[in-house]
Amino acid sequence: MEREIPAEQKKTSTFKRILSWIRHNLPKLIFENKIGVSEIIAISALLISIPAIWLSCNARQVLVRHKLRPALSLKARLQRIPDRNPPRIRIINKGPVDAKNVQIKTHLITYYPDRDYPEMFESSPVSVLEWSVRKITPSGLAGFSITDSTLASLLPEIVETEKHHRILEFHLSYGREVDLKEYSESVFFFLSPEGKWVAEKSSNWDEDALNSFKMQLDKFRKLEEMMEGVIKYKEKVDKQINMSE
Repeated sequence: MEREIPAEQKKTSTFKRILSWIRHNLPKLIFENKIGVSEIIAISALLISIPAIWLSCNARQVLVRHKLRPALSLKARLQRIPDRNPPRIRIINKGPVDAKNVQIKTHLITYYPDRDYPEMFESSPVSVLEWSVRKITPSGLAGFSITDSTLASLLPEIVETEKHHRILEFHLSYGREVDLKEYSESVFFFLSPEGKWVAEKSSNWDEDALNSFKMQLDKFRKLEEMMEGVIKYKEKVDKQINMSE
């Protein structure tokens, strides 16, 4: 069976063939006056650009082969402390390469563990808070303040009798520049009985309950995406029918 040659390896071989042809034929063409000054300038520009392109391809191979990627970590302080800065979130890139086109969206989730799936979730249909950053370099960070009024709007106004949990999801999405690969992950904060947003490690959830919640939420998000796709497809079909009438 023939072994398939990776695309990046094919590009490198092509560059080598071009360089080899120029090295062997350019002196002869110049000596025989078969090319003019403009052609020589164009070839010179090509010779200058090829090493940069070659290095770029090799860098891409190294990043992909060694699975080097950006890795964002989000921390948040979601309550005001007297004589300190306002509530804020901080994102740091712990990976060895840039994180590009970073998007942060937040969703309020009410989780009813005693209900059947998917009625166990009520989630804000749109992001209640959003931020974006063009790039975060390795070891670089980005920070955003949250106003008191915004923070107050995240707290429930009505105390429900049914067993439930209020959860704030920070959803991160970002990319790796070299091959445009996208990554995403979520960080959760839980509303404590004292009315404060606390991180996973500071919550009173045990590991099994937390894993169950994340697994069910992942299923719920996929169901939402599927339903959204169905709705968009129906709208497209209805539009085509209306145009044909």
